[in-house]
Order: sequence, then structure tokens, then C-alpha cells
Amino acid sequence: SVANGTGTCSNGTCAIASCNTGYKDCKNGYADGCETNTTNDVNNCGDCGVICNIPANASSVACQSSACKITACVSTYYDVNGVYSDGCECRQDDNDRNDLGNSSATAIDLGTLQDASKQYVEVTGKNIVPSTDEDWYKVYAEDVATSGYNNFDFIVEIVGCNPLSPDTCEFQFEVYKDVVDNNHKVCSNDVKYEFTVNFRQDVDSNGKNEGENPCTASCISNDFTNNCCHDYSATYYIKVYRRTGATATCNNYTLRITNGT
Repeated sequence: SVANGTGTCSNGTCAIASCNTGYKDCKNGYADGCETNTTNDVNNCGDCGVICNIPANASSVACQSSACKITACVSTYYDVNGVYSDGCECRQDDNDRNDLGNSSATAIDLGTLQDASKQYVEVTGKNIVPSTDEDWYKVYAEDVATSGYNNFDFIVEIVGCNPLSPDTCEFQFEVYKDVVDNNHKVCSNDVKYEFTVNFRQDVDSNGKNEGENPCTASCISNDFTNNCCHDYSATYYIKVYRRTGATATCNNYTLRITNGT
């Protein structure tokens, strides 16, 4: 009989006729039969002599179901695309390596943006690695008191993504106002969010959009000439993540946050 296979007699000599599924004769012929399990042997993976060498940035590999697989990566690297040949191809960004911005409690503080001078901030060179990663940021949007008008215009956007087709972008975000819970979620699964009070475009010949203009802080009852100037200052929390169904990559995103017209 042949271990893990079927024997035969050919010209008076015993030989291996065939091996069972998942086994191969990689060594000594009939003497030890179909001795190699090619479904889990890292030196004979799927066939005799196929070695599972450790690819870039991987720390361990295995032969699983006759295919070489990465089982662990070196610290801060991940096999995001599941392709063995390119190893653990993605590295976490510096925020993740320092355990920053992985939750609302550790949201990265981007400071204050005042509307009076149209201020903005950009986050660049960050990625969503591993695939389950999420990046949290917070920013204080300040509505500076201005006599007679209000140009508060708060915008969050992922640069390069079409706000009319958010499902074509690899990245999306959620936005929360002041508190991180469903009652204060103002945007979800999108690539652009805007809260503006710019509803008057007839205040000068150039059509400049100055929002609550004209407005007054006194909020006089039945005043149909002046709108009421409100204070829209708030702390916004932004969670960036990979869109459900998007192909996982090492790509970076750019997040831009603006306040003011």
C-alpha cells in the first residue's frame, strides 16, 4: 500500500499510481508514498518545492489551503489588500503610530477657525490603515460678532472627491456638532458638509454673499428689514473612514475645513 495514495505494479516494480487530494510525492518515491501534505507545508505549498518565503514587512507566513498566506506583519505595517506577493504593503500614518485620533476621546485638535477672516486648515498625508481604522478630528468654529452681518460658513470636505457622487470616493466622513452621539450627528457617509447662514445675495451690486445681512443682535420683534444675528459657534467632531465596499489601499486623503465667506 501507498501512504496517502494508491499503488501499482509496473514491470514487477512497485510504484505510486496516484496521490490523494492535497498530497504529493516530493521525496523518496514509493518508499514513503505521498508523504507531503501540500495544503499546509510552507516548503511545498500547493506543489513540491513551492516555498512560502517571507515577503516585505511580514513577520510570519503559513501555507493554508495550498496557498501562501501572511499571518503577521511587523509593527505598524498591514496587509491591507490581501495579496501575498507585495507583503504588508501599508504602514499606519504617524497619528496612528502614536495612538492619536483613534476615537472621539482622543480626537486630534485642529484649533479654532474664525469666520471673520475666512480661516481654513488642511490635514494631509493620512491614511486609513488597517481597513478598520478611523481618524477623529475636532475643531472649534467661532462665529465672531460682526456689526450688521454674519458670514459664518463652516465647510468640511475631502479634497478631490465629488460631493454629488460620494459613493465614488474611497473615503467618507461623519460630522458631529458639540456632542458625539446620534442626536448631534449632522452628516454621515459623505465627502462634503456645509453649514452656512449665507442666504442673502442681494446686499450689493456684486452679489457678495454675506449671510445674515443685514442683521441685528437685538432681534427686534417684527423687524422685517433686519434679520437676527445669531452666534453659531460650535465644536465639530469629524470621523474619517473608508467607505463601505471601497477597495482597501494605502492611499492618503486630504481633509480641508473652512470657516467664513
